[in-house]
Amino acid sequence: MTAGLVASSRCVRTAPQHGRRCLPLRQRARHTRVTMAATPPRPGDVFHVTSQDGLPSWLEIRPAPKKVAKGSGFVGGSSSSSSSLSSSSAVDGVVSGLKVKVTLDDAGQPAHMTPTGKADDLPANLLRRAAERWCELTKGSDNPEAFADMVRSAATPARRSASGAKGKGIQLASATRTATLKTLLEDVGENAAPWRDGDTAAATRANVSDDGDDNVDVAGAVQQAGELAALLAGQRGLCIVQLWAAARPDEAWTHNPLVVRLLRMADKDDGVDAVLSIATRSGEPQAISLIVHATSPVGFTSRAEALTVMGAQAAMVPDSPKDKATIGRLLGYPCEAVREHIVHTHNQSWDDSDADQVEAKLAELGDVELPWRQEAPRLFAKV
Repeated sequence: MTAGLVASSRCVRTAPQHGRRCLPLRQRARHTRVTMAATPPRPGDVFHVTSQDGLPSWLEIRPAPKKVAKGSGFVGGSSSSSSSLSSSSAVDGVVSGLKVKVTLDDAGQPAHMTPTGKADDLPANLLRRAAERWCELTKGSDNPEAFADMVRSAATPARRSASGAKGKGIQLASATRTATLKTLLEDVGENAAPWRDGDTAAATRANVSDDGDDNVDVAGAVQQAGELAALLAGQRGLCIVQLWAAARPDEAWTHNPLVVRLLRMADKDDGVDAVLSIATRSGEPQAISLIVHATSPVGFTSRAEALTVMGAQAAMVPDSPKDKATIGRLLGYPCEAVREHIVHTHNQSWDDSDADQVEAKLAELGDVELPWRQEAPRLFAKV
């Protein structure tokens, strides 16, 4: 992106939205139960962890610092770091923008984490930029700063989960392994359908965890990262990344390390850009999302701007069948999947004349074609 994800401030518009669940047609690929004790944590593994007081957060295992032998450098010696962490009772990680030391239990599972310093601050920067932009748009409102403060503190529960009481860390109640970025990118490269058009027929190695806890939306979190990866690979033209929602303030969507790392890839990609979308209800902000899109052909940019006009969100579904269909088609979902979502998921009527109106609107926004690039970006090879 030429201006960068965090710095960009163009095309932020507001519109009323209603609803409460995920973006239409966002279906999950199958996932399989794994036994935590059977596989020790390795660098790149991502876990959904929950503290004993119920606070959720995302943990990424990082490589151990390289150990340099005496006499190393130009004259002999060597440095090394092990890719397997099974021999250590503590490993390094990152959670909610903090570096942490993770203590493992006897079964090799993450059991306790203690903060050791700051790490990736992209989620906080995105939220801060969204808040600042909202203030710019609402200079005449009663109290725009109150909203800004609320958005800036959106990541607080996740960070508090990492820090614990008085910064001494916290004991974990559960740890659910999700995926590595390398595995996710491999799966998207082999078959992008589960992240492009809702095709659930193909099982993926990325969605591999299910600890039986219905409150842990592991597959849903991997889905958002997979959609970003599919976009970067040229297999879809737009996707929505949720930043904040008033109805679900404790959910730190962008603190998933998979999403953060893919957003950083997008930020360095000249073929990709992003715009903020803010949804309101009765003049009050309800949610903020980032519409990430390909810049060529120009039809993708036009569709992204149309989504911002609608205030489209991943965490909210509009009441109107026409709005549901418009958002789904703008994002590139097939007509059949859009109809299925409206008629069978929401029990609303939808006929050919309605579909024709939506397709006519899309035609006005310019032509698009997939894949929009033939090869995945070189950044993929570095993962």
